[in-house]
Amino acid sequence: MNLNFRKLIQSSAAFSIMGTLPTLSRIVLLPIFLVFVTPYNFGIIGLNATIASALPIFLSLGYNSTFSRYFFDYKKNHKLIGAYLSTVLIMTMGISLFFLIITIPFGQKIHNHVFKHPEFTYFPYGISALITATTSALNTIQLLYYLNMQKTKSYLWLSGSVFVVSTIAEALAILVFRFEAAGIIWCKLIGVMAVTIVSLIFLFKEIGGLKFDFRFLSNSFKYSLSIIPYVVFGFIYSSYDRVMIENYLNFTSLAVFNVSMAIVMFVEIGIASIQGAMYPPIYEMFKVNHKSHEESINKIFRLMGLVVMVIIGGLCAATPLVIHFLKPVYSIAVYLVPVLLISYLFRYLYIVYSVPLFYFKNQVRKLPWLNFVAGCVTVGVNILLLPSFGLLGAAITAVIVRMAVYFMTWYFAINSSDFVFNLGYFWWIFGIVIFLLCGIFSCYYLFNITATLFKCISFLPLIFVIVFYVIRLKLYTMESISKIFKPSAFLMDI
Repeated sequence: MNLNFRKLIQSSAAFSIMGTLPTLSRIVLLPIFLVFVTPYNFGIIGLNATIASALPIFLSLGYNSTFSRYFFDYKKNHKLIGAYLSTVLIMTMGISLFFLIITIPFGQKIHNHVFKHPEFTYFPYGISALITATTSALNTIQLLYYLNMQKTKSYLWLSGSVFVVSTIAEALAILVFRFEAAGIIWCKLIGVMAVTIVSLIFLFKEIGGLKFDFRFLSNSFKYSLSIIPYVVFGFIYSSYDRVMIENYLNFTSLAVFNVSMAIVMFVEIGIASIQGAMYPPIYEMFKVNHKSHEESINKIFRLMGLVVMVIIGGLCAATPLVIHFLKPVYSIAVYLVPVLLISYLFRYLYIVYSVPLFYFKNQVRKLPWLNFVAGCVTVGVNILLLPSFGLLGAAITAVIVRMAVYFMTWYFAINSSDFVFNLGYFWWIFGIVIFLLCGIFSCYYLFNITATLFKCISFLPLIFVIVFYVIRLKLYTMESISKIFKPSAFLMDI
């Protein structure tokens, strides 16, 4: 495989930006939520979104997660790839309908056992989470298809439509109709459902109609069997803390934690969008010969690290300025952010070192054990820390869990694959940024320094990262100055 790294960067950047659109809706509307929606209702909406994010893996039995992995086995045959895509979509819709039917008589009983507050009922919240998860799973599969086929216009149409429609729907529900939590959730859901239905109609016309072939299910079944428990336990360690906050604290505390998570979610969006855009070529390089493409793959990993560091530095600088304009009830979110950002540094490292585990079939079985341990640690440490430390306990738990997951992934990766990781200078940036984040947290939470000084100190990570890049560019030479006008030339040296 002849890799044109410059072309890869340009293509991946486009898909990365477009891939963030569906997720950005809630972040774009965050100021409106914080001003016009009560913390109580905002907490309910956040909990509903958390439940919806966990359900897609059940609704597709993991086949949406296997789609990218097996896509390139069928890519060269248009009929095969169309039948494979159609099979996965029909499977997801069928399972979703099955779950919807069987949960109608038992949904409220499940809610009574899982959630503390009786007002968080199956109707209207649980059923809306189930339908939201269905549309999310279907849209994800469509976007993966457009991404892997490099259909930029189709990808932009779907991701852009979801973003625009969901943003307008929620804004109208809050500002015009003055709905509470249930009304806001359903306004957004109805809009996204309409987009999903229209996009599916056009997609099925493109691939030649509905087709269902059991061969594709059997070929992917072993892979998905490992993926399902992996994602289930992954939800426990990444999102179940919100359920525990609802159980141990209240919806207002959950709203405060949601504000912190909404701020740091820019890091997750950055990682996920670049991961989604760049993993298809990485998998293709692994398929051809991963040893001969080690340097190209490591360049992609280092690029991801640079993006993560820039986002983290920017968020640290912006957080005190943003919180300053919010209601006093949300002020605690300002010192949760540095702690949560540390956890996302380890999240990035996990993403990098887990690539061989996802690709090689004989290594996939290790993935559920990673998240099983992480899920157990999440529940156990939160039980210990939430009653005593409140929301800070949940943030500290996130760091402990993601650190543990990274070290386990690193151990499995270096002992089960001959791929040689080389993140190079990233480790120096990593160590210094962690030191600065710990300092920012200490200044505000432990020493309670003044707000003005804290705002100045919060700029340190961003300043450090920018200075590092300026030094690396070697601006004192004309050759390096020319690279400013051709960023892709600098990326070639990453």
